[in-house]
Formats: sequence, C-alpha cells, structure tokens
Amino acid sequence: MASRARGLGTFYDSALWKSLRDEANASFTDTDNVLLLRPASATGSIDLRGLPRKPEDGIEVALLQGAAHRGMRQAQRAVAVYRAAIATNPGALSVRTELAATLFSLGRTDEAQALLTAVLTDDPNYTRALLLRGGLEAMAGRTSAAEATLQKVVEGERASPTPTQRYPAALAQLVEVQMALGKSDAAAANADTLFKLNEHNPIARYIKALLLVQQGDLDGAQQRLEALVAEVPNYWAAHRLLGAVHARRGNIGQAQMYLRTAVNNNPGDSTARLQLAELYIGQGDIDGARTLLEGSAAAANDELFFAFAGRASQRAGLPDQANDLFNRSEQRTPANLQELVGLSNMYMAAGEFERAIRLLQSSNLKDQQSQQTADYLLAMINIRQGNTAEADEAAQRLAQQQPKAAWPLNLRGLIALRRADVALATSFFKQALEREPQNMAATLNLARVAVFVIHGNHHRLQRGCQRDFPVAVDHVHRPR
Repeated sequence: MASRARGLGTFYDSALWKSLRDEANASFTDTDNVLLLRPASATGSIDLRGLPRKPEDGIEVALLQGAAHRGMRQAQRAVAVYRAAIATNPGALSVRTELAATLFSLGRTDEAQALLTAVLTDDPNYTRALLLRGGLEAMAGRTSAAEATLQKVVEGERASPTPTQRYPAALAQLVEVQMALGKSDAAAANADTLFKLNEHNPIARYIKALLLVQQGDLDGAQQRLEALVAEVPNYWAAHRLLGAVHARRGNIGQAQMYLRTAVNNNPGDSTARLQLAELYIGQGDIDGARTLLEGSAAAANDELFFAFAGRASQRAGLPDQANDLFNRSEQRTPANLQELVGLSNMYMAAGEFERAIRLLQSSNLKDQQSQQTADYLLAMINIRQGNTAEADEAAQRLAQQQPKAAWPLNLRGLIALRRADVALATSFFKQALEREPQNMAATLNLARVAVFVIHGNHHRLQRGCQRDFPVAVDHVHRPR
C-alpha cells in the first residue's frame, strides 16, 4: 500500500496529469465508485491453475507472440512459438499458416510448401493460406496461377458480411499481378475498389502510384510516393517503388538511396535487392552486386550470377561488359535441372538465344525429366527465333517420349500454325483431343482455327498465332 500511495501521488501531482485532468475526468461517467481489491493470495498474484480455458486463447496468444518475434526479426523464436501452439492445437489453421510464412522467409521452402499444402487440403477456402499461396505464386513468376488464387480470396472476402484486412491485402496483390499480365482495365478497377475502401490506406496509395508508373506518369507517381514515405516512413514497398522511379529517370544516387532503405529494413524484399544489384552492376560494381545477392536465386552459383549480371549490363547499355559476363557464365555446364532451367531462362530473357541453344544441346543431364525439359526449352527458343523446323524436331521428340500425353501434340499444332499449315495444325489438335478429350488448350486452339478458316483469313491466323504463342503455350502441361 505504501508503494501504491507513492505511485499515485507522483502521478497525480505531475504536470502531465494537471494539464490533462479536466479532459480525462470529462471522459468518466462517475469517478466516485472506486474499489480497492484485496490480494487474491499471500503472494499478491492470481492462481489460474485449474481454471477452464478455451483452446482459441492459446492460439491467439501464439499468433500475437509470433508476430511480435517476426516484427523484431526473431524468426526462429516465432517458429518455436508456432510449433508449441500446434503441438497443443494440431488443427489450428491460422498458426500453421503463419508457421509456413515464417519458414518461407527463412528459406525453408520445401517444409513450408508441405505445410501450406496440408492447410489447404484441410480447408481449400482458407483465405489466410490462399493469400500466402497467391503471393508466393506471384513471386515465382506464376502470374496466371497467382491471379486465380488471389481472385478467390477477393471473392470470398466480398461475400463475407464482415470482410477482414485480408480483403485490401488481396486486392493490392491482385492489382500488381494483373498489371504484370497486361490486364490494365481489371487492375485499374480493382485499384479503384481498394482506394474507395480507405483512401488513406498506405497500400491503396501505393497501388495508385504503381498504376501511374505503369501509365508512364512518373511525375505523378513520384509525388504520391514522396508524400506516402513522408507520412508512413516504414512502408518499405513505397521506398522500393520510389527507387525504381528514380532509376527510370536516371537519378541513380536517389534510386540507390531509396532501394538501400528498402533492402536494409526489409531484407526479404527480393525485388528491391535485385533492382539495387542492377544499379550496382550498371556502375561497374560487380562484386558489390554479388555480395548483395548472396543467398538469392540469382546468385545460386557463379554461372547464374554472371548471366544475371550480363543481362543487367545489357539493360544498362554496357555491351562489352555484358558480353564478358555472359562468356564467364558459360565456364561450367549445369549440374542439375534447376541450374539448367534457370540459366537457359536467363539467356532467353536477355535475347541470348544462341547461348541458350548451346547450353541445352551440350547438357550432360541424361535423366528423362531433364531431357524432356531441355527439348521443351529448345522448342520454345527456336519458335521465338522463327526456326520452326528445329522447334518441331524438339516437339516431335517430346511426343515420342510421352506417347500418351496430349500437350506435345498441342505444341506441334501451334508450331504448324507458325508455318501457316492449317491442315497439319488441325490434325495435331484433333489427335491431342483424342488422347485427352477435356484438354482445354487443344479445344481452344481448334476452335480458333475453325473461326479463322470460316472467314478464309489464313494470314491473319498465322499473325495471331505469332502474337499469342506465349499465351497458347502457357495452356499446355509442361514437363515437370
């Protein structure tokens, strides 16, 4: 009681209380009925042992503790908290999902993916897990899959009488994915919905700025982002986008400053890390870029890093540096399928098709999956170069390797369309449907051929196939 009296006296005699006393007292209906509670035990503490508790209480506490640890960058402690909660409540979807997200942040991808799959097996409509999966699909470049997943979250939240904070989060990610897919109208509509929910929401403001960048209005985007950073300085995505805007305007110093801020405060932002590494490479600081990307997919080995650096140099207008780095990326043949795919995709993105072809043709990987993947990539490269004969040779090998699959026949049909051979293309599409009557890609391609043939415009069909080929190919089942 003595310490209580001292504490109360100190507070009520303070200048702070005196300055706010009238406002505070006005907020109470009645200040007369003040009760002094007696100690519950000799120790002064409350003994809760034996009292009933709801299982949800432990789950909510674990979620709060885990979020606090993650906020303080103590991911391993968060993992321990989540695992302890799951041991008591094995079916807790929320804790299992947060554990999966934490494991992904730690790079423990296989373990996290298995956990996320298990959650969605238990409840395919669990929005927290769907939101995580959609974000991961977007990061992996699987934009069509990400759009479908995020759309499911958005529709589920819209149908709910009390939408959660996952609704604006899903809308924000969906807008970014739709912009990546070139669906500007859908992206703009969802961005407007997000902004109407709360025009002061940092996510909504960020998305508005992102749309301005996509539309080429860098001045408008910069103004919005600078205001956002000033008002919400710890919204690191805004720093990253502001860095990208300055990079596009040639303000390299400003760009590096904002991107460093994003990377230093959000180490898991791989996009900001890659953008900053590209700026380093453009300034000739190859070692600095290598250090920055250490542990990332772009620097999984020397060959992948040098290919990435070659492409970055190419984009920076440094052809000699780019050529030197590309040459260094060819010093060793890939040791596994992941390296083969990563390096060949890097070459294709840079337009280094001859290097990609050399890489795939000289591969020492002889297992069936590697050979099928190499043939598929060879077909794609030759198509992009207009070498339909070589592309069809690779597609024919795929058809022989998978005699019961429909997708190699669909691929051959698309290649035939590139050669304006409508009859042959139609034959391949029909064969694909004989093998898989529900194959949507072959059905759509056959319908497209029929429409153009009816109108007698074969040249337009060939041009349409050339323009839409990457989309059409996305519908086939690629070798896994």
